[in-house]
Amino acid sequence: MIHLSYSRLSSYSACPYRFYLEYVFGFRPPLNARMSFGSSLHLALEGLYSLRKPRPSLEELFQFYLQRWLPYGYRSKEEQSRYFEEGLVILREYYFKNILQFRTAMSTELRFQVELEGVNFSGIIDRVDGNREAYTLLDYKTSRQEDYLDSLQLPLYHLALEERFGHPPDGLYYYFLREQEQSHLPAGDDKLAEALEALVRVAEGIGRGRFEPKKGPRCRSCDFRKFCRIEEERLTLGIEPSE
Repeated sequence: MIHLSYSRLSSYSACPYRFYLEYVFGFRPPLNARMSFGSSLHLALEGLYSLRKPRPSLEELFQFYLQRWLPYGYRSKEEQSRYFEEGLVILREYYFKNILQFRTAMSTELRFQVELEGVNFSGIIDRVDGNREAYTLLDYKTSRQEDYLDSLQLPLYHLALEERFGHPPDGLYYYFLREQEQSHLPAGDDKLAEALEALVRVAEGIGRGRFEPKKGPRCRSCDFRKFCRIEEERLTLGIEPSE
C-alpha cells in the first residue's frame, strides 16, 4: 500500500522527479530560515492552545515562543534576530486579535493515519476545536494567502477525520499569521472529490514508477536543481542553466 502525506502529495504533483530524489532516493533539502520560523510559530501556538485556563497571558505565549524557538537554517545571527523579532510582532498581534475568543483546543498537532481509497494517508493537523461530536479544523500558515487558494490540504484532512471520527467536520479554516486573517475554506462534494482523485492519481503514479521531471516556476529555487535531468539535458545541448 502506498503511503502518502499532504507534503508528499504536493511534492509529487509539483515535480515527480523531485519527489523521487527526496522520498525514494533519500536526499533531504537543507533547513532554511522560512521552515524554522514557521515551525517556531506553530510550536508557540500549540503551547498556547494546550493550556487549560480561561485566558492565558501574552507573557505565557512569549514564553512558549522563547522555549520552542528553532535556531536552525539561518544564514547569520542577524538574520535569526530579525526573524525572531518578526515572530514577536506576529504573536502579539495574534494574541490581541484572538484572546477574547480563546478556548482550549480539543487537540493540537493531531496525528492521524487512515486508509482512503486504498492509500495509507497520514498527517498532522495544527488545531482541532470543539469535541468529537462537533469539531472544526484549523491550519496555520506563514506564507501568502494566494498560495492556498486551490490547496487540497484541508479537504484531504476533512476526509481523513471523517474516516476517523465517523462524521465530517463542521468547518475548515486557514489562519494566515502575517496577515492575521482567518479564512474559511468551503469543502463541497466537488472539492472533496477533487482531493480524493488527486490522492489516488499520485499513488498510482508512484506505484508505476513515474518520476519524470516537471519543468515549472519552482525550478529556479529547487534544492535539487543540480541533480535534475532537465538541467542535464540543457548542458548536453550546450545551454547554460538559467540564473
